[in-house]
Amino acid sequence: MPDEKSANDGKNPQAAQAAKNGATQHAEPAAKNEASQHAEPTLAALKSKLSEYENDVKRIQAEFENYKKRAEKERGDLFSRMKLDGVKEFLVLADELESAAAHAKAANPKQLARGLELLSEKCKSILKANHVEEIRAEGKLDPAVHDVLMAQGGGEEGKIAYVLRKGYKCGDVVLRHAQVAVYNGNREDEKKEEKKNEGEKNQNEDAKENENAPKNENKNAKENANITAKENENKNADENENKLK
Repeated sequence: MPDEKSANDGKNPQAAQAAKNGATQHAEPAAKNEASQHAEPTLAALKSKLSEYENDVKRIQAEFENYKKRAEKERGDLFSRMKLDGVKEFLVLADELESAAAHAKAANPKQLARGLELLSEKCKSILKANHVEEIRAEGKLDPAVHDVLMAQGGGEEGKIAYVLRKGYKCGDVVLRHAQVAVYNGNREDEKKEEKKNEGEKNQNEDAKENENAPKNENKNAKENANITAKENENKNADENENKLK
C-alpha cells in the first residue's frame, strides 16, 4: 500500500510543481548574492591594477619627455661646440688673409699668386679637419646633392656639363648643394652654342684689333717720322759736305 506522501503527490501534481517553483525562486537570489560577493572584490582589484598601469604610463611619458629635452639640449651643445671650433680655425685664416691684403700692393704678381695658393690650401685643410668634403659633380646628375641651374645643348641627356658653384657636405649632411649645368641631349642646341661662341670669339678678336689699330697707326707714324728725320739729317749732312768742297 503506497504511503500517504506518495498518494498526495500523485493526487495533487499542481501542488508539487508549485513547491518546486518556490524552491527555485528561493535558490536564485541566494546564488546571485553569492556571485555578487565574489565579483565585487574582483572588480575592485581590476580597478586598482588599471590605476597602477595608468600611473606607470604617465611616469614613462614624463621620463621620455625629459629624455627628449635632455637629448636635444646635448645635441645643440655639441653642434655649438663644433661650430665654435670651426670658427676658431677660420679665425687663423682670417688673420692670414688680412696680412696678405696688407702686403698685396708691395708684392710682385708671382708672390701674390703664391700667397693666394697657400691661403687656398690652408682653407682646404681646415675643411678637411672638420670632416667637410667637396661634393663630386661628375657624370650623372644626383638631385640629392646637385642643383641644376641651366641646360646646355649636346652631350648625354642628364649628364653634368660643368660646375657653376662647388657644393660641400659633412658626412651624409649636405651643407651646400653643388650648382651645375647639364646636357639636354639636343645636338642642334650644341651647334647653336658653338656658333654663338665662335661669333663671340670673332667679335672679341675684331674689338682687340680695333683697339690696337690706333697704337699701330701711332707706331707707324713714329717710324715714318724717324725715317723722315733720318733722311733729312743725311740730306743736310750731304749739303754741308758739298759746301765745304
